[in-house]
Amino acid sequence: MAVTIDRALATDLTTRYLRPLTNYVRRQLLLYEALGFIHRGDLEPADIVAAVFLEAVARMEERPRDLSLYRWLRRIARQIIRREARRVRREERRTVSLWKPIGFSDDGEPLRLIDILPDPTAPPPEDELERRRLDYLLATLLSRLPDTWAEAFLLTVVDGLPVEEVAALEGITPEEVRRLVEQTRAFLRAALAQEYEEAAVAHPGEDLFQRLPGGSISPQEQQAMVERLVAAGTASPGPESGQSTA
Repeated sequence: MAVTIDRALATDLTTRYLRPLTNYVRRQLLLYEALGFIHRGDLEPADIVAAVFLEAVARMEERPRDLSLYRWLRRIARQIIRREARRVRREERRTVSLWKPIGFSDDGEPLRLIDILPDPTAPPPEDELERRRLDYLLATLLSRLPDTWAEAFLLTVVDGLPVEEVAALEGITPEEVRRLVEQTRAFLRAALAQEYEEAAVAHPGEDLFQRLPGGSISPQEQQAMVERLVAAGTASPGPESGQSTA
């Protein structure tokens, strides 16, 4: 049976989960970029988020009852991102001639791919090297954390959500959220101290994580996602529209 996401369901999903899910996807994409699995701009966060909502509704009956819906959305997000990253890498293997005409310049001369690509032998600027280094450090630190630890910490410390809201998203108690945040803090302090042990500068501490994508979602962004989900019509086989998202 086809799944339809009607406006009421789309509004409910986006009201509850669009902000945390969008930030989660943005961060996952940053980690994939930092580790060299994809290039910046290969995947659009909004495309991934829309695909997650559609697939989650279609597969709702598969969701373990002891898993909160937000954690279920994250699991599907990781699956979709892995799938899309593999697709991007496969497409990159296709050879394209650098001398193939791709259009015309402003003066009417033929424009080739080689004419617009940056010189691959030119060294990147210092600020770009530093950005890559810090992004890689973030990626390696977060990849060593259990997903529930990292998300409780990031939702609380980076996104500034109340502990009670984080607890509701994660399906755990506020006390458990506080415990996870403190455990994560202790781990990160030790890991950063070790990373910067031989450096001549002090490590950045939690300020490092402010580099991660975050922030709120505007009403316009939410409405755009609602319209996108409604317009998608049907997803893969699954439960009927209107199924509870509790």
